Formats: sequence, structure tokens, C-alpha cells
Amino acid sequence: MWCVESYPDESRLFLIWYKLSVSTARDPKHPIDVAAGKVRQETGNPDLEPLVWLASSRKDLLDLPEEVQDSIGHALDLAQRGDTADYAKPLHGYGTGVWEIVDDYRTDTYRGVYVVRFAQVVFVLHCFQKKSRSGIAMPRPDAELIEQRLKDARELYESWQTQQAQKNQQNQKEKR
Repeated sequence: MWCVESYPDESRLFLIWYKLSVSTARDPKHPIDVAAGKVRQETGNPDLEPLVWLASSRKDLLDLPEEVQDSIGHALDLAQRGDTADYAKPLHGYGTGVWEIVDDYRTDTYRGVYVVRFAQVVFVLHCFQKKSRSGIAMPRPDAELIEQRLKDARELYESWQTQQAQKNQQNQKEKR
């Protein structure tokens, strides 16, 4: 089961859910209200890989126009099923498994960035309106944010793997 990790800086707050089970963990050194009531599973399908929203990515998506939310949401649903939307493309410069959803709505361009490089989970790194004046280039603050959240996703995944290995070892000892 996944749990919510809290950090003193809200930009590193992880909101995580897995198969309708939401668990919150508070670190007494970093008391942050994780607003667990706002975390919910979009579908009860156990065949979907869990979707992990890093920091404010879910809130940022909900701030975008409804048509854009639908488009990005559909692409993320396909990613959870192991497929890729036609309008998603690899995001270069971040290694394999990092994808960018691009949606043009009215006169604006919106993007969602997610990671599928880690087994059994899809991490949503960032959702935003592109405001770069330099063509298709990603604005520097957004690129830096994606880089940091990719590191956070890697750390979280490695921590989860370590926990799972320890649980498996403990279960094997109990069976003996």
C-alpha cells in the first residue's frame, strides 16, 4: 500500500493513492496537513497501475480548462493501462520513460508530464500552461521543476521497493 509522504516544502508533497486504499503518514518533524480527503481513486479497476501525483500536479491539472483536463486525463488513463495516447510523446532530455502530453486549446498550449519508467506505477510530474516565448521550447522554471520531481519520483520508488523487500523478508521468516 502506498502512503502520503510529507515534506516541509509543499512543492515536494506527494499525494498518492492505490486501489481505493488511501493511507496518510505524518512525520512529526514536518507537520503538514496532507488534505487526505482530496485524494481519491478515479477508478476501482485493480488492473490499472496506480497513478501517483507528485506535489501540486493534481491541483495544477484541476486549474486547467475542463477540455484540457479531459485530454490529459485520457492520456493518463491509457498510461495506467500500459498504452500511450497519440498526442503524447517522449520528453527528450530526461531519459527513457518520461512522456509529455501536449494539448492545444483555443490559443494556448497545455502540457502534462508523466513517468512510466518505474515498474507498476505511473508518476504525474507536472501539469501546466506553456508560456514560453521561444517556440516549442519548455520554459526553464518548468523544466527545472520536472527535473526535481523526477528525482523525487525515483527516491519515492526506491524507498517503496526497499519497504516491499523488507516486508517480503519478514513474511518469509514468519512462514518458517
